[in-house]
Amino acid sequence: MNTVREQVPPQVFTEEYRNPVGGSAENVRNNLREATRLLREAGWEIRNQRLVNTKTNEAMSVEFLSSAP
Repeated sequence: MNTVREQVPPQVFTEEYRNPVGGSAENVRNNLREATRLLREAGWEIRNQRLVNTKTNEAMSVEFLSSAP
């Protein structure tokens, strides 16, 4: 965690994250467009319905951790 501390806003370590409320269908679409823009800016694009790194061609993999039994 401390290896990236200087690269992220300080509130990441002090404030609880709250998911944005999408609200209307238009807001949901706008949120998805913004997410796609940010991913593209970070070097990811959608190919054949998969999110792929533009440099390595690797598909994105996500792991969710849960404390529930």
